[in-house]
Amino acid sequence: MSQPSPHFVRAVHLSLSEGLTETSTLNQAKLAFLSQEYLNLERAVRFGLDLPATTPQAIQLTWQLATVAERRGQRQSWLALAGHALAVCPEGESFLYVKLLNSRGMILRRSGDLEGAVAAHRLAEQVVSQSKDSQLWAETQYNLGAAYRWQHRLDEAETAGNQALACFTQPDKWRAAALALLGNVALAKGEPQRAEAFLQAATVLYRELDDATELARALISLGRVFLAQDKIAISTTVHQEALQLLSDSGDALEWSQVQNNLGIIYFRQKQFQQAEMAFRQADSLAVRQSGDVPLSARLAQNLGLALLEQGHYETALPHLQRAQHLWELLGDEIELANTTATLADLWGRQGDVTRARHQYDVALSLLTKYPSHSWAQKLSNDLMRERESLFRESAPTVDRPSPVGAHS
Repeated sequence: MSQPSPHFVRAVHLSLSEGLTETSTLNQAKLAFLSQEYLNLERAVRFGLDLPATTPQAIQLTWQLATVAERRGQRQSWLALAGHALAVCPEGESFLYVKLLNSRGMILRRSGDLEGAVAAHRLAEQVVSQSKDSQLWAETQYNLGAAYRWQHRLDEAETAGNQALACFTQPDKWRAAALALLGNVALAKGEPQRAEAFLQAATVLYRELDDATELARALISLGRVFLAQDKIAISTTVHQEALQLLSDSGDALEWSQVQNNLGIIYFRQKQFQQAEMAFRQADSLAVRQSGDVPLSARLAQNLGLALLEQGHYETALPHLQRAQHLWELLGDEIELANTTATLADLWGRQGDVTRARHQYDVALSLLTKYPSHSWAQKLSNDLMRERESLFRESAPTVDRPSPVGAHS
């Protein structure tokens, strides 16, 4: 095999150097530019990883591109790139190796592969424990906590988040992220006041950091806190601000998250046609191409539920079955229980009591595994009442069916 020419190596080196400079600090203007240049930068990385003289540069650019890939729907191609980078990372480059692992875990988490995410962060934890880099250790703890939260391992998520927050003393993106994580954990534990305090503090920092997407994510979570307290008006206002931020930044995936939550607000007000419209708008081409399986599952569940409440049973069924299938693939048993119970409600409304009762039993058995998860326990109590109502002549009257909010 012929050796690459010195001219080619210099060209790759120059492209990587320019990419490293452009991605060293990210703001909204940079992200908009880099989203247009992403494929060119990815091509430079692929060449660079195959050249010994440029491998360290290419590895560094790989992890610096992770945020761009995650925001712009290039997750799957980035994961392939990261796999190559991890395979060729020199033994002495533990800093780059851990950065890559944590970035990989973040992308896997947002794509719904939570076991893969935890495995990546656990390996990063092992590597970083051999060094004295407290910042890198704290970043790893934050990422572990974020993955644990999505797995509904709330106590572990809170412990990791608190450990990370104690190290993040500067008012930067990492402190803001840890605050947002702890806010979301508190919300899942049924502590809305604590959740609001954490998330308000996170939004203050994000406003100062010129990161519209992360600010919008914190606002989405804050909107969910207000919605959990039936503060519909302020939740709507917060979500509308997030929607405007994302419209300006061009972040299609997070825009879909906000549309989903606005649909939930309509649903809570029993405006089912408007909810259906919002869920359909959220189910964009960008979502389907991104590999964001959790978001696809939420949208299928919510659209099916909006159709169910309008009496469109045959139209609702395939959406709910798709959501059920996706939750099974993701291993998210709480969301799977919610969708399974919605299918039970559908069968019950159509008079198929035997099938409905079986679906309720399946859902309830899943929820017994999560005694510390506030929403899971509320859902379990509601389902037991719904199941009991099947023994009566009248249809279930419990106002339980619940659309699924964005887990930003």
